[in-house]
Amino acid sequence: MEDILNEIISLSEKKREEKEENKKKKKKKNFKDDDTYNYCDASTNCTVDDINTEKINIFSKIINDNKGNESDMYKDIEKNVDENTPLFQNENTLNTYLLNVNDINTNISNIYKNIDKINVIKKKIDLNIYDNEKLYKKVNLIINDSEQIVEHIKIKINELNNENNEFERSSNMISEIKLRINIFIDVVNKYKCCINKYKNICNQYYEYVNKNIIKHYKLIHPNLNDHNIHKLLKQNNHSIEDFLNMNKTCQNNNIYYTNVEQIEIEKIKEKYNELKNLEKSILSLNELYIELAYVIKKRKNVINNIENNVFQVKEYTEDALTNIIEAKKYNAMIKQKIMYFSIFLLIVAFIILFPIFFNFTLF
Repeated sequence: MEDILNEIISLSEKKREEKEENKKKKKKKNFKDDDTYNYCDASTNCTVDDINTEKINIFSKIINDNKGNESDMYKDIEKNVDENTPLFQNENTLNTYLLNVNDINTNISNIYKNIDKINVIKKKIDLNIYDNEKLYKKVNLIINDSEQIVEHIKIKINELNNENNEFERSSNMISEIKLRINIFIDVVNKYKCCINKYKNICNQYYEYVNKNIIKHYKLIHPNLNDHNIHKLLKQNNHSIEDFLNMNKTCQNNNIYYTNVEQIEIEKIKEKYNELKNLEKSILSLNELYIELAYVIKKRKNVINNIENNVFQVKEYTEDALTNIIEAKKYNAMIKQKIMYFSIFLLIVAFIILFPIFFNFTLF
């Protein structure tokens, strides 16, 4: 046993020595300095610590030699530069350009929404069941909002145009230049289409309002000519209450009226106020009719359900009558069969009992 253990220990020591020799052979390198050359080959005994110290000396010398060159090379670049300074700054990037385009598209969609709102309000004005003055004010607010959006879009489009011109002068990227131009043309076409629709709806609205205003003017003062009416339209802001105050505006335009005309104007004002009150009462009646129609609709559904139930009961009664008739027929048939069966039994009994009684009488 001891011999076997000694052999195992000797083999393990040999393997360990072979591993250490292989490691030393791998770590032996040739190092070159400015003045001297140090060689570590198979014939030289170089330990791991010697190799590490040699590496440290060489790298420290290289770093010290390069510090002066780095300071000379980067001393102009490092002016006004810190760790928060980005590596590359370009104000006219494609991302910012696309963000501006997206802003313009959102504003164009807002104008389309305002166009839809004006159409809805115009339909309400056509019905003549709402307070038109409130609707006129809403439309004016929507138009003012749309005008501000249009001015904002114009500014943004001019900025995009200037940015494209600067980018064409400063950049040689033909593909990006073409992309910017195509996007810009698309945005401008969308803007033109939107503005045309917006102007059309505004013109339709103003024409409709001007017709109503001219009617009011002619009702109040039938002697006015079209020229004076258009002057008054330009002075006032499409408010019917302002149109009824004719004396002040007409005096500014050198138009004078007699006391009779003033009395007529007062009467028309009273009639107008009566019409406004009547309009409010009609609105309340309209709401009442709507509620009544809703109640009637609910009652109609209940009545339809009752009617359906009645029809179902009628069908059930008809089925019951047919079943009763069939039951009566079946009952009569059973009674008839019972009668025939009883007669048959009597005949059979008579046939069986007749010989017995006959023999009994003989004996």
